[in-house]
Amino acid sequence: MSKTLLPASLVLVLCFLRPVAFAQPAPKHSPSISLSAYVDPFIGVEFGNTSPAACVPFGVIKVSPDVQKPHTTSGYSSTGLVEGLSHIHTSGTGGGGRYGNLLLCPQVGPVAIKNRFSSRSNEYASPGFFGITLQRVPGDVKVRSTASAFCALHELQFYDWAKSDSITATLLFDVSHVVSRGPGLDTNHHHFVGGQVSLTSDSTFSGSASFAGGWGGRNPYQVFFAGAISHPMSLSGCWGADSIPLASKTLSASHSSLGFWASSRLKNFGKLKVKIAVSFASLAKAKASLQSCAWSFDAVRAQSAAEWDSYLGKIEVRGGSPEATKMFYSSLYHTFLMPHRLPIGENPNWSGLTHYWDHYCIWDVHRSVMPLHTLIAPERQREIVNSLLEIYQQKGWLPDGWVAGHYAQVQGGSNADVVLADAIIKDLGGFNPELALKAMVKNANMASDRPEKYGRAIASAGNFQFVPASIKNSVSLALEYSYNDFAIGQAYAHMCKTAQADDYLARSKKIFRHFDVQSKYFRPIDSSGNWAPNFSPDFVKPDSWNGPYFYEGSARDYATDIPH
Repeated sequence: MSKTLLPASLVLVLCFLRPVAFAQPAPKHSPSISLSAYVDPFIGVEFGNTSPAACVPFGVIKVSPDVQKPHTTSGYSSTGLVEGLSHIHTSGTGGGGRYGNLLLCPQVGPVAIKNRFSSRSNEYASPGFFGITLQRVPGDVKVRSTASAFCALHELQFYDWAKSDSITATLLFDVSHVVSRGPGLDTNHHHFVGGQVSLTSDSTFSGSASFAGGWGGRNPYQVFFAGAISHPMSLSGCWGADSIPLASKTLSASHSSLGFWASSRLKNFGKLKVKIAVSFASLAKAKASLQSCAWSFDAVRAQSAAEWDSYLGKIEVRGGSPEATKMFYSSLYHTFLMPHRLPIGENPNWSGLTHYWDHYCIWDVHRSVMPLHTLIAPERQREIVNSLLEIYQQKGWLPDGWVAGHYAQVQGGSNADVVLADAIIKDLGGFNPELALKAMVKNANMASDRPEKYGRAIASAGNFQFVPASIKNSVSLALEYSYNDFAIGQAYAHMCKTAQADDYLARSKKIFRHFDVQSKYFRPIDSSGNWAPNFSPDFVKPDSWNGPYFYEGSARDYATDIPH
């Protein structure tokens, strides 16, 4: 596919072009300036729940500060004290927090487990890099972090302002840390289940930790980790529920707290480097990622930036203001942060192919990000399509939300149908279209035993005359099911199956049973087939995800939601 060159204001029209055949991935862009320079990772942190983390495209490692509780969904806020930097985050999602695992708290002075919060200054981020100065009364730590897909590299500089000849540099690791607003604010609050840690030498450590809860349900998962410190540490130990430093080099805990610490004397303004690698599959995988990560901070940062430039360079824009260019590439950057890519062998549930975790969720991206990636990053979208089909084969249904290797929450219709149909119609290739049709048809015609997790909310949903108001979000579901059926029909048409295509096209038009020609809005219908009473086109509950008739919106918001 040749490079796309359009004004920034027009480039997203690409998502709606006629079908395109993909023989090869788009060529890498080679601009005179790194496109990463146009990206501001702090855009969206206040109201979009984004994270300015150091990471690579689709990388599991996302190094970012977590502020004092209650946490935002991403763990990050531009205000508040910093608890430390954890290594796995979501970005741009809503609902209760998840991840925030393996918290690193570099400190000047003796280990402070409870009183570890820092003020901050000099925050800076670019694709693949995050920097911050953590400030406590004993002294400051200048932190520079970069990352590969499964390993973080930190460069830490310790100093105080008394101009001491030497100071104590301490590394505190909280293995039990999570991002969560707490049980009072999140029904499925994220929490530590148990784990173990071993200080294997004066400069290496490893272990594992298990967690559950957060947006989408319990969805338990386990993180294995391995780490190394560039400088041997003279003192080290573990700590548990009582938060008292111990001399023990190995410790296990369940449903409480768990961590370890290491200290050493350094010259004032002295530096340490720390590598931390993770895996959802095994400790051996974490150790392999640790071994493959270089100690050269500049080399790892340059490789991370190069990965970002290869993705950002898939679209070249010219003209417009510097602000427009910055906004465009910052927006494009955010489309490559999630879901998390788990190559072969990194998925603990099965290992047959590359998988993608943390679709938060397909309802959020099937209209925009996925059609864009089908055009500019077909190699990745092909992997995502095959990942969705593998979930269908292994678990029985296509997902909408898929978090930490489990079904999460369906937020709209069965919109994986749209993703698969888009891949068929645009001849994405590299997957089984007949299997994709089978998965879509199951959504359309088989009753789901758990429609909040997969499938559709009523039996034989594709044949509905109307969705009764007794079903939560009935009208928005009806709108989405009709479009899902249209997408299935288009896939059948592309595969020259005319009878089936005509059938699904007819199904998609039944949405007008919900249309009130008098008010000119789509409306809820009671079980007797009458308009539900007390209708207001602008009514939205404070907890808008709980309906009653529209998901996160009003009748006015959904008035034109019939794209077919």
